[in-house]
This record gives sequence, C-alpha cells and structure tokens, in this order.
Amino acid sequence: MTQILLVEDNQALIENISFELEMQGYEVVQSRDGQIAIDYLADEKNPLPDIIVSDIAMPNVDGYGLLDYVRRCDRLSHLPFIFLTALNTRQNLFAGKELGADDYMVKPFHPEHLVLAIENKLKRMNQMAHHAERKMDTARTELLLMLSHELRTPLTALVGGTELLESALLDVPDEGIQQMLNFLKLGTDRLTRLSNMALLLVQLDSGHMKDKFGDVAYPHEMAEMIADICFKIGREQKTRQKGVEIRYCLPEAPLFIITSIDYFEIMLGELLRNAVNYSPDSGRIEVLIENVNGFAEITVFDDGPGIPPAQQDKLFKRFTQINRQLHEQQGMGLGLSLVKSIAELHGGGCRLVSIPGRGSRVKLLLPEHILEKTGE
Repeated sequence: MTQILLVEDNQALIENISFELEMQGYEVVQSRDGQIAIDYLADEKNPLPDIIVSDIAMPNVDGYGLLDYVRRCDRLSHLPFIFLTALNTRQNLFAGKELGADDYMVKPFHPEHLVLAIENKLKRMNQMAHHAERKMDTARTELLLMLSHELRTPLTALVGGTELLESALLDVPDEGIQQMLNFLKLGTDRLTRLSNMALLLVQLDSGHMKDKFGDVAYPHEMAEMIADICFKIGREQKTRQKGVEIRYCLPEAPLFIITSIDYFEIMLGELLRNAVNYSPDSGRIEVLIENVNGFAEITVFDDGPGIPPAQQDKLFKRFTQINRQLHEQQGMGLGLSLVKSIAELHGGGCRLVSIPGRGSRVKLLLPEHILEKTGE
C-alpha cells in the first residue's frame, strides 16, 4: 500500500485530507509539524513513505526546513515532495523550487486535485525508476558479455594447466600440495561457472536460449542426474571445509523430464550452493523429489537462519544477494535468477518458502515427461 507522510498543523485540514486519501486506498501517516516529521523519518525502524505532502507555515520546523532535511539525507533525497501552502507569491514558490520541491498545491484546494497530483508524481517516479533500472540492466548485461568473452581464453589455459598439474601430482603423498590443488581447482571451477552464467544470462535476454531449447533438451530420468549433482556440490563444500551434509531422497518410480543436463545442473546446482551458503557449519541439506500433479517437484531444504519476509521477493532478482556480509557469497547474485528463468523456459517455475529462524525450502517445478509405451 502506498504510504503518504502528511505534515500539517491545521487539525481540521489534516483530518479531512487524511480521510480523502484513505478513501482512495492510501496509507496516511500524520505529523503536526516539521520536527515531528523529521523525527519519524530519522527513525530507520519506520517504513519510508512513498511521498511527502507538507504545509509550509508550521511551528518548530517549517516546511522549508523539512524539505531541506529530506534533500540533504541520502536515504530520503529521492522522495517526491509536495507543498501545501497559502503562500503563493513568486518569492515563496521560488524558495520551494530552489530547495527541490516537486509540486505546489495552493490553499484552498479540492482534495481530488491533491489526489491527482500525488498519483501523477508517483507515476512519474515509477517511470523514472523503471527507465533507470532498464539502463542499468543493459549496462550490466554488456559488462557480463565482455567479461565472459575476455575470461574464456585465459580460463581455457588455466583449467588445462590445473588438470595437467593434478595428474602429475596425483601420487605425491603431500597433504599440503593436494589441498592447494583442491583450492586451485575450486577457484578455476568458480571462474568457469561465473563465465558460463554470464553467457547464459545474455542468451536468455536475447531469446537465443529459448530458440535452441528444443535442440538440446531430451527426456532424462532424474535419479542419476540428481545423485551426480549432489555429489559434486558435496565435494565443493568439503573443500571449503563447511562440513554441510547433503542428503537426497529419490522417488520409488522413475521420473522423467525433458531437459538439457547442463541446464538441469545449473538449476539444481545453484539451489544447492545457495543452501550451502546459508547453512551453518555442520548443517544439513535435504533434497526431496516428488511427482505432484504432473510436475517433478524438487524441494531443497536447509536449516539456515531463514530469510526475512520483506527480502524474499528480492531473492530471485538479478544481482541481488541477501545479507552478503554475513554469508560466504563470492558470486554476483545471478544464480537464483537464472534458476527461475531456466525453470520457466522448461514450462515450470521456482518458489521460496522461508521462516526466519527455521530455515528455508526452495521448490523447483519441472513438467513430468510420460514415456510412450511401445508395442512389440
């Protein structure tokens, strides 16, 4: 719900305006002067309003002082600000514009006009935000494409050299050397995965992945793929010395899906890596596979701290990581976004259920493929 911070010292007027705005579906936070509004905005426990509507002439701190505070604060400076005033001289209007007011409503005014002004400002702000986000996504995609291409040549040499070195030192009984080889291999694998994910993101945006999906996807039975991926991720996290146990429970009957092994490994692998990142040391991850209403449902359970409800919607967005400072997340926040996009490419989806303090479960749904019975 859109929240409006309404700052007005006239009791009757603030009640009338609040009533009209609430009738239109807005949530209104009332403040009787600029200082009370500043105290509310300064408390980071309070949700930020979507727009501020303020009188100018008020006791303690007036509207100009409130606007100056808002525009000087990095956390608040983007908020649209509308003045309500009986001071409609050129000098007063210029003072407000100079401080960064977005609009004026000169008293007396009809409440419907204020509602229209608020809706127009919010619409314009949303348009600007979407435009900025599109430009940022374009820049990020171009950067990822460049990185992917530039990384591939040195990575080929690095991966090949690491494999030769590993083969040459296979029988060397030095635990320190073997540990260093493991770290080297883990690093090259991570760089390779990052390069591949960047390229996949570009292929998704261009439509190329969708166009070639039919050429690379075939019926696959899930049991062997899941066992291989769980083993691979388990080996990765052991090298990182997290000690997380990964268990999986396969369905009794064979379950087939139409997929590419590479695409499936990206989806389940990223879900498992994400679960490892959020799991405590010596934690446990469980993978459950079920047939649910014509879909293969793969659920990844972890016993981590869970994700706050306010942040759960962000988890599948690109370049987003939750509490990066608290968890070992060396990536760029692309993994879960790719999981969701590739699942949708299959005709499925991905969703999260998380309770703070009780862990998370992520469900990957992919259409089941029924093999046709052939006669003799």
